[in-house]
Amino acid sequence: MKHRFAFKCWLAGLNVWVTLGLSALMVLMVNYLASHHPLRFDVSRVRHYALTAETRSLLDHLSADIRIVVFMSGEQELYRDVQSLLREYAYASARLHVEYVDPHRDMVRSKELALQYDLREPNVIVLDAGGKRRIVPVADLADYDYTPTLAGRAKVLRRFCGEQALSTALQGLLQVRKPVVYFLTGHGERQTDNFDPYTGYSIIARTMEKNNLEIKSLSFSGVSAVPGDGDALIIAGPTKRLTHLEVEMIKTYLNNHGRLLLLVDPGLNSGLEEMLELWGVRLGADRVVSSATAGQQLLVTAYGEHPITTRLKNVTTIFTMPRSVQPLVGTNGAADKPADKPRVTVLASSSDQGWAELSVNQNPPKFDPGVDQGGPVSVAVAIEKGPVPGMEVELQPTRLVIVGDSVLVANGALLGGYNPDFFMNALNWLLERKETLTIASREPATIQVALDRGHLRRLSALVVVGLPGLVVLLGLMVWARRRK
Repeated sequence: MKHRFAFKCWLAGLNVWVTLGLSALMVLMVNYLASHHPLRFDVSRVRHYALTAETRSLLDHLSADIRIVVFMSGEQELYRDVQSLLREYAYASARLHVEYVDPHRDMVRSKELALQYDLREPNVIVLDAGGKRRIVPVADLADYDYTPTLAGRAKVLRRFCGEQALSTALQGLLQVRKPVVYFLTGHGERQTDNFDPYTGYSIIARTMEKNNLEIKSLSFSGVSAVPGDGDALIIAGPTKRLTHLEVEMIKTYLNNHGRLLLLVDPGLNSGLEEMLELWGVRLGADRVVSSATAGQQLLVTAYGEHPITTRLKNVTTIFTMPRSVQPLVGTNGAADKPADKPRVTVLASSSDQGWAELSVNQNPPKFDPGVDQGGPVSVAVAIEKGPVPGMEVELQPTRLVIVGDSVLVANGALLGGYNPDFFMNALNWLLERKETLTIASREPATIQVALDRGHLRRLSALVVVGLPGLVVLLGLMVWARRRK
């Protein structure tokens, strides 16, 4: 009997130890699976750091390890945003290795990075892929509204552009060759090294460089043709007429499957008008206005069916007093035009409330029936000549985009809130950059509480009287209970 009782005790103890061992084994297994195969869920309402499908596709196709060094202080206002975003990147791809270096605390490592990557200042993110590198300043990760600083208040974050900046830099690391884009000079065109808010193109040039494009200037003096290394030619707002010889050089360039983006303002003769008519487009001696808006702005929401405008269906593009750019015949697609004929597609037009004002000096503009052309009026077209889509040929088609406004992406326009999407989409179509990432910026999530005076009085009474009174009441109840 005694031995039987001892055996039962031993069996119960063994059962306890086996249970504890199995529990410990279960904990180890769960931790192992969690560390090697983690499952993460984003239950936030706005999904502020969730990666887009474009970024995930890019990360899925990484063929080599990429090192990301965040060289910034933990007190930097975007540090938490960057940390949260890169956590999503690292979770999406095991080929990304992220290192954080605080320049104020890790002085030795900071000096090593400064020497290795030639860093002049902190607050940058370095992407390194086996010697190829991209450096993204933290300033490029956000768009701020500096208007409150004029009244002594802090700047306000308008948009967080972290994914856009990092994925574009990552794509640049994987790109074998940067497309070369030439800007024509010598005729009063807008220049990419001009920082003037009204005439300069320095901001859009920086945007192009962020999108892994190489920018070069081209002067026709001393050259006999458009350089062969150029993937596209941009003529932005010429104020002087091109010579006959220069026009012939552009004709030759286009006949050899060239790519041209032309932005021309009203009231100016560029010398290219006759050449464009051979391509099925006429530049109007007018300006396109609308009764729906005041001033010189033309808000365009009517787009044609074209790869350039596919992502612009819910986007407003602002033109500044553009001239009309219209097909000489009806718009046409590949189905009804042979490969040796230009195929013209209207990209952007005014609404029915717009018109082409022939009296360019009339202020304010007024629609004159029988004189002015009623809306909708085209202000931008795309032209393609060459192999029809679907034909099995290796020839590259000639492509042109003609826009009746060069203020579209001037420094002042972009600083004033104009968006460069139309310009960049047109340029990417010319370059056939189908893989270009189009990642929208994220606006910060804000919660607004609207309270009138009555609500404020009730809220004040609750905080000042209600909550302290509740504490006192509970105290009295406890005191009374103990007295009993």
